[in-house]
Amino acid sequence: MKTLHNVKRGVAIGTGTLCICVMALAFMPAIPSLYKIILGAIVTAMLPGYLWTFVFFRDNSMSSLERIAIGVALSITVTTVTVYASNVFLHIRLTNLAVLSEVCVVSLIGAGIALAQFKTTG
Repeated sequence: MKTLHNVKRGVAIGTGTLCICVMALAFMPAIPSLYKIILGAIVTAMLPGYLWTFVFFRDNSMSSLERIAIGVALSITVTTVTVYASNVFLHIRLTNLAVLSEVCVVSLIGAGIALAQFKTTG
């Protein structure tokens, strides 16, 4: 029960942060450039991998620092592969909105799979 609670809390924190950053980046064009860089770095270099760590590493033996470190590595990999594949195979042009959308979709898929796995396994 404790593991399921930790997963729900971690996924909720990750998706909530993702939603706030995406709304700020996409719908508030008057944000100063420094804030856009910080929010963009969080969205592309941390959140997708952090959410996917709940899919790949289900045990509760990982500390938060380990989960964040592995999440950063996963985020860089997943974001790069997703953007490259969509550009090469689907011919989607590289724009800020396209990359932001792809990162959001990959992140939310990871969150959904993590919640579904832990709901079914208990």
